[in-house]
Parts: sequence; C-alpha cells; structure tokens
Amino acid sequence: MEAFFVSAPFSRGSSACVLPWLMLYVSQHFPDVYGGASTLTKYGAAMEWIEERMPCLKVKGSAVSAAATVFLCAIAQDAWEVSAILAALVRPRRGDGGASAASGKEATELLYCAATAFLMDQRRFGTSCRRHFCLAQALYFFETSWNYDAAKTCEGGGGGVGGGMATAGSSTKSATKQPTLFSFKGFTTSKQSASHTPTAEQVAITTHPIVKGTSSVVKIVAFAGTGKTSTLVTLCEKNPHLRFLVVMYNKAAKEHAVKIFPKSNVKCSTAHAMAMRKCGFKYSRKLVPNLRASDIIDADVLSKEKSSKDGNYHRRAAIVLKTMETFMNSPDREIESDHVPTLWLNHATKSLEPVDATLSDLALRDAKAAWEVMADAENDSLKIPHDGYLKVWQLAGPNLQYFYEHDVLLVDEAQDMNPAMLDIFLSQEAVPKIFVGDPNQQIYLFRGAVNALGKIEADKVFYLTQSFRFGPEIAYVANCWLAYVKGTDKRVLVGGRKQDDLVINTDDLRPGKHFGQVAVLTMTNARLFDEAVNRICIGDGGQIQRTGCFAGGFDNYNFGDLVQLYYLMSNQKEKMTKYKKFRTFDALKTFATNTADVQLMGKITTVEKYGRRLEGYVNLLRKHCRPSEKKLATVDYVFSTIHKSKGLEWDTVLLTNDVFSIEVERVTGKILLSTWFTCISQFGLAPVTPAQVPGVKLITDVTPDRYFTYHRCCTGVAGNNTVVK
Repeated sequence: MEAFFVSAPFSRGSSACVLPWLMLYVSQHFPDVYGGASTLTKYGAAMEWIEERMPCLKVKGSAVSAAATVFLCAIAQDAWEVSAILAALVRPRRGDGGASAASGKEATELLYCAATAFLMDQRRFGTSCRRHFCLAQALYFFETSWNYDAAKTCEGGGGGVGGGMATAGSSTKSATKQPTLFSFKGFTTSKQSASHTPTAEQVAITTHPIVKGTSSVVKIVAFAGTGKTSTLVTLCEKNPHLRFLVVMYNKAAKEHAVKIFPKSNVKCSTAHAMAMRKCGFKYSRKLVPNLRASDIIDADVLSKEKSSKDGNYHRRAAIVLKTMETFMNSPDREIESDHVPTLWLNHATKSLEPVDATLSDLALRDAKAAWEVMADAENDSLKIPHDGYLKVWQLAGPNLQYFYEHDVLLVDEAQDMNPAMLDIFLSQEAVPKIFVGDPNQQIYLFRGAVNALGKIEADKVFYLTQSFRFGPEIAYVANCWLAYVKGTDKRVLVGGRKQDDLVINTDDLRPGKHFGQVAVLTMTNARLFDEAVNRICIGDGGQIQRTGCFAGGFDNYNFGDLVQLYYLMSNQKEKMTKYKKFRTFDALKTFATNTADVQLMGKITTVEKYGRRLEGYVNLLRKHCRPSEKKLATVDYVFSTIHKSKGLEWDTVLLTNDVFSIEVERVTGKILLSTWFTCISQFGLAPVTPAQVPGVKLITDVTPDRYFTYHRCCTGVAGNNTVVK
C-alpha cells in the first residue's frame, strides 16, 4: 500500500483525477484475475470508456479487468449493484474450470482499495460519500454472508453473495410480516425479531464470559433495529447459572421484557418501580405526573422579596421549577447555584436573556425551600412528581440487592437514563454491570436524560451495527444525517438485506393495498392534531371515511383539554371542568408565556387556529379513532408522536417535517431544509443533481406542507414501506 499513498493525487488539489488514477494504479498493482466482471451488463460500456479515455490501460501486462471493475464500482447505482459485481468476480465461469474466478481475498482486496481511495477523496475534497458507502455496505454483505440464512429470517430482502444474489435488485419473499401495533393501551417496544442466524457481532456478545462477584463494566452500543433485544435474551439464556436484574427505562418496555426474557433467572423492572417500592409509596397521596409552575405558586413557597429587574411571580415560579427539575435529574446531594438556569427565554422577543443575579439568588433559596416541602411525605402543600421520589431514593444510596438478589445488573436504553439513575447503577458494588443503548436515539433529553453510554468507562465495548429493519438506502440516509448533526463522517449503521428506494412525490399516498396502514409521526401533539384533522375529519381527497387510532390510546393525548380551552376562549364557563381559576383566555395566555409552558402554549395555538370548529373535530376523532383492540390492524392511519412511537413498527411511516426541520446558512440566504436534503447538500456534490442520487431532485421551496417520502419495499412485497414526510 506504500505505492498507493505515495502516488495518490489527494495532495495535489484536484478531485477530478481520482478515478483515472485509481484505475491506472490497480491495473499496475493487481493481478488480471477479474474477468468475471465481463458477465455484467455494464462491462461493455466500461471497456468502451477505457478505449476512448484511457487506452494506456490496454498495454501488455496491464490488469485491465481490475481497472474495469473499479470503474463499474464507481458508477454503481447502489450497494446491490456492487454486491452483484462481487458475486460475478468470485463466480467460476462455465467451461473455464473455475480458473478465471478471483478468490474472495483478491476480490475484496480490490474493492477495499477502491473504497479507501473514495474515502480519501471524500475527506480531502468534500465529494459525495455515496461511492464509499456502497462499497463498504457490499463488502459487509460479502464478509458476513457465512452467517446469513435467508430461509430462517423474515428480514431477508436482496441477498449478498451468501444469500444467493446474482443480479442487483433481486429479492426473496418475507416469511413473516411484523404486527402493526402491539398494544392499544400504551405504546410498547417492537416485537422480538423473528429468529435469524445471529451476526458475528451478536455472537461475540452472547458468548462473552461474565464473572460473578466482579465490578466489571461492559458497554453495548446497539444501533437502530440491530437485534438488541434478541441478543440480550440469548445472553441471559446462555447463562442460566447467573441471576440478571434487567432495568428498562419505562413501564411499556418493562412489560414487554417480562414476556420475552427467561423467567427462571431474570427479574425485569424500571428504576421508578424500584424507587416506588422502597420509598415512593410514602408519597402516593401527593403524587402527580408532572409538576407545574402553578403548583409552586399554590404551595406558597416563594419568598416575598422581588428581584431588582423583575418581580413577575409566574416567571420566578417557572425558574424555581426548572431549578428543582435540574437538581432531581442530577447526581448531586444538594441544590446549588449550578442548578439555577442562567438564561431564560423571552417569548416577546423570542430570544434568550440572562437571568438577573438577584433573581437567581431568590430562585436558589426558593428551590431549596420548595424541595424541603416536596420531600416531606407528610406535607401535602406541594405535590411530588415521579422523578421526585426517585431523587429521594437516590439520595438514600440504595443497594439494589435488597430489591432483587442478582449476579448481573443489565441496564437497557442507557442513553435515556438521567444522571441520578446512572449514579444509582454505578454505585452498586461487587456486581458485573452491562449498559446497553444507542447514543443516536436519545428521546428523553427534555427530561434530563444524558448520553450515559458516553460517560461510562467500560472494560469492554461491543457494537451492534447491522439493522434488520431496513436496507442500505435508509442506512445511507441515516448515516448522512448522523454525520451532519454530529459533525463526523463515520458510517456506523449498516443496512440489512432489504430492498429500498427513494421516492419524493407523496400526492398519491393513500392507505390501501400498496402502502398498507400508514403511521403518521410528529414531534408535537399540536402537529399531530393537525394531521389527524386533515386525514380523518377533512379527508385525504377520497370518498372513503378514513379511520385511525392513536398509539397509546386516544385519551392519552388529552385532546379534551383543547375543548376546555375553547370554552374559556368563547366564555362558555358553565361547561368548563378545567382551567377554572383563569378569569379570561388572555390571562391564561399570559400565564403560559411567563412560565414558558411549551405544552400549554401549543394547546393555545391549536385552539386559536380552529376556533368553533374545534369541538366538532375532537368529537369526530373520538368517533373514528377509538377502535377496539381487535380492529387495530384494520384502521387506515396510526397517529403518534416520536416519543410514543419508539420501538413500534408499521408498514408505512410518514415523518412530518417538524421532526427534522433545521435552518441551514447558504450563499443565497437561509432556507428551510428537511433531513434528506440537508444531508445531501452537506455530503453530496454541489449542486445536487439527479445524476448523483438517482431519483432525487433538489427542492428549495420547502414549506410546512411539502412531503419527503422514503419508500421501503421490504423483500419486494407491496405494502411494506417506510415514508419520510
């Protein structure tokens, strides 16, 4: 490889010469054993290009077949086409006795050389990562083909070499179809993947020796859909002599885990359930789901002094509440000045402003007083949220052996654990600890979660990178997006053997035979209500009355609050059962603004948008979106926020642009781009053209009503799609 780096053009300031140079290099340094590529349909075009542009390659002793193979890899449309090239290289041709076939080592060495050149070209000149990604994905398929059994997996799409793929685009039929929605009462984690031959990464985890009585720490970084749950179940099954305490993040995940983990040596729980059992029960009569600024005011714990700049009681209460929330989510023993926010959002100017020093001191003093009242189980003047009794438990320094005697502590979804939880787990002595999670799937940052995986110093780190949920194209998009938001060009997620392609126009997207059931996912409840109204109440342009359901159940979205707010706005106070302490709608708006209550402000916006139509729409949604559990699979739409959809799977998924929208500074000014186009503009050649990414057009007039569609055809079966809006 010394000649490769010495002669490479990457230091000479031009990306245009990389491919010709690479072709010349491989023709001089690789054997002429790649004649299998001549069976491919594009081989003739490659040779014509060489004849016209690089006749120097056709000299005696030159490995022109190696150069032609590199050219084919460079113009390949996707990873499947590169896989077909690999298959052709190692497949003996009839009549040649196998002499013309390259060995697996010779084939992979050539493609690794090309992949290295394309990666260096990308990093040096900022060119598209597409070529390198397709090569890397195809090489992964080739090298893991030994442990892929298409007959045993329902995940199979196009096969690699080991899967029997002869041409790009071939596929096998899925044996099993994933259920659409696993539970009507609260969302659940996805059902355990159908049995499949484990990957080498999974085998490394399930065969890792666990020594009882040690304080070893193992970290498992499991990316989206990589078979994490089945791997952990197998790990427990293969160690029947060890007792596992498996800690899940939420109740739904725990209930699912109880069904699939072996019952003989595994106890599943959540951190909050353990805390409730040991000390939370004392607070049962003053327990609330969430604490609000109005609760702080009603408890009369705020001092009567005023800050030098602002004596607004509502804002002070909100700052005190934020201080307490920061403390409850921290590992700290006492409330300190570091817990007080230094900046506060001014909704009038839409900007962050420094918190006045005097106000900060008052907030600290008030927060300490409020915590004393909250932590007192006998004092009912201030309620306590779930994170409150968890904090009380953490401060007591709990020993988890008293909850369940165990030999191994296994913490799932570690990326969503807050520092208080992490402190509890790391403080456990003489017990091996296994932390599992995906740093790219933190969905509880708003609740104080931190990337615990990044903070843990582990003795051993394992990775699960091959997804069984999607193929190379979705993996490419996901990697581009992660690279953009994280500022790295590492490709960490590998697609499975599924056929997938990109489409843009969703005008014809309708639930039915081709798309199946459509799940609509949004970031906020307000946007979710908009989508439900448009698709169920107003209709999607058809003559059929569409039906739907809400992940977790209709009642969990509190749409009745919208009607109550409308009664307040329209002065129908005799119908009100909530928000009675506000005399006017304007008073409520002022309160929401001063306390920075984002949820309440979102509800107010929705009420103002729909006005007198609101009550009718809510009644229609209640009528057409509350099916029985038996009819869940037959509804047209499933509506859910991103947070409640974690772990669920559907045939077709529509992501609204409030999930991904960001502002990007460009030469022409600021334009709003969605995930896909942001990724392409950063990692593709500029300007983006259909030639660079087949089927993609650059859309610069993105509005909230534009849709971005990602259509996944799992194993070629119509009706299995993934759509990004």
